[in-house]
Amino acid sequence: IGLLLKAFARTPRGRLRVIGGGPEGPRLEALAQALGLGNRVEWAGPVDYLDLPRHFHEANVFVLSSDAETSARVLALAREARLPAVTTDTSGCRDFVFEGRTGFVTPLRDTDALAAALTELLGRRDVYRRYLGSPDFIMVLPAEVAALEGLKRFYGDLERTMRMPDDFYRM
Repeated sequence: IGLLLKAFARTPRGRLRVIGGGPEGPRLEALAQALGLGNRVEWAGPVDYLDLPRHFHEANVFVLSSDAETSARVLALAREARLPAVTTDTSGCRDFVFEGRTGFVTPLRDTDALAAALTELLGRRDVYRRYLGSPDFIMVLPAEVAALEGLKRFYGDLERTMRMPDDFYRM
């Protein structure tokens, strides 16, 4: 979150809602004050998982600025809410964010890149949201790709079988 606060301080506008909590809270709040972000940051604290959709729908951009992410599922939730996203390049993040189209993937611990990506999305969020809301845009997760390929093969084989001449089935 410290990286995000430093990057956000370089953006010309916007408000930041930080969801979650932990022992670093007081230190991060002090950092936000020191960076002059006092009235631009809202500390929501821990929220119930079922309440996350409300927060997503109130947002214009989603940011995941972790140094290490074991599961980027939260990016899938942001995508479902049609939010453009900025994420650091941690495990799995590139499966959910298509560079320059649905958001940006920035190098780890790169404040300048994160600030530039945030500024771009905040300044042109209507463009990204329009693309994300397009009926032509379909998100497929890697595990689903294998399943879809298997279904295509199955139905292709079934279709070929259905076109076989009747005498093929006579013995």
